[in-house]
Amino acid sequence: MPLPKIVNSKHLAYAKKELKLINSFYKVIDTKKTISFTTIKKQRDAFVLLAKNSQQFQSEVFKNTLKKVISIYNKSQPLKSDVDLHVEDKAYLKHLKQYVKYNSTKEILLLEKYAKIQGFSPAYQKAETLFNETIDILFNGTINKQSIFSDSLYEVIFELNMYMLHFKDSKKHKSLGANQNTNTNETRNPNSYIVIDSFDNNSSSSQTETERLTEVKKETATPDQNKEAKQTPTVTPVNNTTETDTPNKENVTKQETSVTQIEVVEPKEVKPQPTQEPKKTSIPAELRKLGITSMNDTPEANNEVFKITGDIAEFLGKIERKPKGSVSMTLDAEQGAGKTRFVFQMLDTFAAHGYRCLFPSLEEHPDSNLFIEKRDEYINPAHRHLIHNIGELRNGFATLQQLIPFYDVVFIDSWGKLVELNRKLDFDRDLRKAFDGKLFVVIFQRTSDGKMRGGSRSAFDADLVCRIEKADDYRDTYAYFNKNRYQDTPLNQLKYNIYSKTLLKEETTDITGIDFEKDQINTKKDYILL
Repeated sequence: MPLPKIVNSKHLAYAKKELKLINSFYKVIDTKKTISFTTIKKQRDAFVLLAKNSQQFQSEVFKNTLKKVISIYNKSQPLKSDVDLHVEDKAYLKHLKQYVKYNSTKEILLLEKYAKIQGFSPAYQKAETLFNETIDILFNGTINKQSIFSDSLYEVIFELNMYMLHFKDSKKHKSLGANQNTNTNETRNPNSYIVIDSFDNNSSSSQTETERLTEVKKETATPDQNKEAKQTPTVTPVNNTTETDTPNKENVTKQETSVTQIEVVEPKEVKPQPTQEPKKTSIPAELRKLGITSMNDTPEANNEVFKITGDIAEFLGKIERKPKGSVSMTLDAEQGAGKTRFVFQMLDTFAAHGYRCLFPSLEEHPDSNLFIEKRDEYINPAHRHLIHNIGELRNGFATLQQLIPFYDVVFIDSWGKLVELNRKLDFDRDLRKAFDGKLFVVIFQRTSDGKMRGGSRSAFDADLVCRIEKADDYRDTYAYFNKNRYQDTPLNQLKYNIYSKTLLKEETTDITGIDFEKDQINTKKDYILL
C-alpha cells in the first residue's frame, strides 16, 4: 500500500518562499520607521514576482501584504524617496503578527520529507522515523496548533500511522518496501495472509530489507496454489517456481524458508447482535421536580431547522428551531462596514422562504430615506408583507416582549439602543432563553479597539458570532464567523461578500497593472530579504 499523495509539492515550494518574504517584510516594518526606496523596491519586486508565479497558492496574509507593499512602493516611486513607514490597519497587523509568530520552516521541512515518500511504499523504519519526528515536534510545543500547516501535519501523522499498521499485516507483501509502480503477474488469495519471520518481534534485525524481499519473492505462491489452498487448511511453499510456470501437485515439496506458511482464514458468519433496549432509569420524584432527566429520556436529534437556500443559507448553516429556548446570532463591525445591508439581505432570504420576520430598526427609522432605499434595493416586493418593522418601542423592552411570539426570526438594530431602554437587559436571559423556537440576529457596534460594545458576555452566550471585515473598497467587505455551532464547514473557509451577495471563492492577486519590463523587475531571481 503506497502512502497517499496528500502534500502538494508545488504549493509547498511557494509556501516556503511566501513565509520567507512575509517574515522579511515584518522584520522591516517592525524595526524601522523609515525605509529606503531601494529596500521597498526589492520587497515589491520579490512579492510581485512570487504573486505572478503562485496565483493559485496564495494565503490571505500574502495577498494583503502584497497590497501593502505595492501601496508603499507607489507612494515613494515618483520621487524615489525614503518612506516613513506607518501601517494603520490594525486588523492586518494583528493577522501579520500571528502569521509570523505561529508559522516557521520546521513545518515545511516535515511536509517536504513526507512529499518525497508519498506515492511510494517506503521501508517501515523510514515511515516510523518520520512519524515519531512529526509527533515529537507537533506535541512538544515546537509547532503551534495555530500554524497554517498544522492540519496537514495531523494528516501526515494519520496516514503514516495507517501505513505502518497496514505494513505489519499486509496481504500484498510484495509491495512492501517497493515502488508503487512495481509490476507483478501474481495474484493472491484474498482470504489468505503471509506470516513473515522478519516482521516477528522476536526475529533477528540483522537481515536487510532487500534480503527479506528477495526471500518473499522467491517463495511467492501462484494462482493454482491459491486454488489448492482453498481445499486444504495449510500448504507448503512451492520449490523455486518461476512466475510463468504452472506447478503440478506432485512438484509441491517442503522447503526451509523465511515464509513459514500460507494460512487460510475462512470467513466467519457474523451474526447480528440483538439491539439492547435502553435500561430505564428510575429517577426519584424529588429530583425530577428539580428538572433532572435521564439521557434515555432525551429524544432523537430531529428538531426542525430553518429551511432556506442560497449563499446566505450555506453561510449560516443548518440552524435549528429549538423546542426549548432560541438560537441567537450576534453581528458586529465598525461603523460603515455594511451591517444593516447584510441584515436586509438576510431578511429577504428568510421572508422568501415564508418565515415571518420582525425588524426593530432603532438606528435607522423605517420612515427614513436610508431605510426605504435599502428596502427597495434588497427586499423583493413579493414577500415584503412577511417583514414587519418598528422604529420606536413605546413601552421599552416590554413592547418587544409582546411582539416576539408572533414571529419566527427577529432582527434587532441595535443592542446598544435596546439597552438604553433597559439597563438591566440581559442578552441570554431576556432573549435567548425567554422565547422558544426563534432566531435572534442582533447588531452590535464595535469599539475603537475592535471589541463588541457591551457584547463580550453576549458573544459568549450566542450560538453564532458573526463579524464584518471592512475593506478600503466597500466592494471587498465581507462577513465571517468567529463562532458557529451550526456549521460543518471550517469557519476560515466561509466568507460572505456583502456587495456581491455571494460566498467568496479563492481569489488570486491582481497584478495585471504592473509592467515587468518597464519597472525593471528581475524575473530570473527571487529577492529574499533576510
